[in-house]
Amino acid sequence: MNKIKLISFVAAVLLLSLGSVQPASAFIFGSSSLNPGDVVLTLDGNTSLGATDSGWYYWTGYHNPDNTNYMVDDDPYGPHNWFLFDISTFTIPVTFSSATLTLYSYDVSGWEDYKLFDVTTSLDLLQAGTGGVAAFNDLGSGDVYGQRWYSTDDTGKYRTITLTSAFLFDFNTAIENHLRNPNDPLFNEFAIGGRIPEPATLGLFGIGLLGFAASRRRKAA
Repeated sequence: MNKIKLISFVAAVLLLSLGSVQPASAFIFGSSSLNPGDVVLTLDGNTSLGATDSGWYYWTGYHNPDNTNYMVDDDPYGPHNWFLFDISTFTIPVTFSSATLTLYSYDVSGWEDYKLFDVTTSLDLLQAGTGGVAAFNDLGSGDVYGQRWYSTDDTGKYRTITLTSAFLFDFNTAIENHLRNPNDPLFNEFAIGGRIPEPATLGLFGIGLLGFAASRRRKAA
């Protein structure tokens, strides 16, 4: 491939990659509000837990405890969301081998990759809105619990995400800890966080190709 063709190829890839980055306003779960049946955790296909609380943290560490909206968007400073489940109903040892999370989508404005993560933030702080910036970061990182691509076609529909072995391990462990400490409210709940990863992967790939082209030109000189 000569230099002109190589540069043209790299430029085309870069333009395509930049074109694939959606505007910061692209979101999932817009105008959401936690209603019965909106967020359901299903275990082994026959045990279901509805979320008891939900919300989002902004990059500044802000969360309003009275707001159960669980919107996320693709801006790196946009909200990361979370869902809370009551596990105090488990009174005997149990180990689950499969799990799904079903979410009502409300409004979806673009084609977005939504990922679920573990939550290590104190659940008391998470719900109270005092988790701060640390909670925002925590909700969008860590062990991956699941993933699903959303598009505008998902608006106003229920969609199900298959949860990973990392979720099953953490959830089963949480139940064991609850059974050991049944009267301690710190062990009565379990949370899942979520975010849309930054849509910059293809852009970085294109920049890398430009660097490759520059190195080829230097070698040819």
